[in-house]
Amino acid sequence: MAEVKSGDMVSIEYSCATADGEVFLTTEGDAPFKFITGGGQVMPGLEQAVIGMEVGNTLTAEIDPELAFGQPDPDQMVLMDLDQFPDDIDLELGDAVEITMPGEEGQVNAIIKEMSIDGVLVDANHPLAGEVILIEITLLKILNA
Repeated sequence: MAEVKSGDMVSIEYSCATADGEVFLTTEGDAPFKFITGGGQVMPGLEQAVIGMEVGNTLTAEIDPELAFGQPDPDQMVLMDLDQFPDDIDLELGDAVEITMPGEEGQVNAIIKEMSIDGVLVDANHPLAGEVILIEITLLKILNA
């Protein structure tokens, strides 16, 4: 039976969870997910996990942060003045806000981590940065085999 190799287009079903078992992304109830291995389209840990799989196989992989959403980057933590936020917004800890990072163009999503008289500390890291990800994968097809 054929095994997945780099450059193959695959069709999978998957379920991603945090280390404590909280599922945050799944194909359950949706169409299977297709991607080309080695193409940089998905997190590196997912690509590595499917390499060598055979059609019909299911595996569970533990993906370290470096191969998932990365480690938290201190440069993505920014202290902003309150006057940089619209007056009509009620800011609270844990709220998601859109900000423009210093020296960059465009908006990014961030989470309010701290509030003080000095300003608002926001975190633009991916919410799962630093987390080990558990992913269960079932290989449905190798589409170019």
